[in-house]
Amino acid sequence: MAPPEPTSELPLGVLGRYAPDSADPSDLCFGLYVRIGAELVFVDIREDKLLEQRKLRALALFNQSEELEASLKSFLRKNPEYAPRSLAYIGLHAKNLEQGEVFWDPSGYTILRGTTFELE
Repeated sequence: MAPPEPTSELPLGVLGRYAPDSADPSDLCFGLYVRIGAELVFVDIREDKLLEQRKLRALALFNQSEELEASLKSFLRKNPEYAPRSLAYIGLHAKNLEQGEVFWDPSGYTILRGTTFELE
């Protein structure tokens, strides 16, 4: 998924349907955008029986953007192979609501536990 081009049209912290993959604007996903450092990151929310809890988790991540930025910097220092990559999106898909799946561009997969970026 190619990250979106940063524009003032993308409202930060607002739940809704967006096309986070600039290569496929017809593919709408439910979630919100958060700025983590210089990166605009989409938080993709699975629409299942835990939807309301997932919404709250996404909004909490938006409100914790400074902690996420600090955690990302620490993660990149410990894992320099990720330094040339950018965050593509964070998926709130797991049964464990405190865990997110982090997808990197051009490739890569890590975990977000709370506000801490970790290798699998």
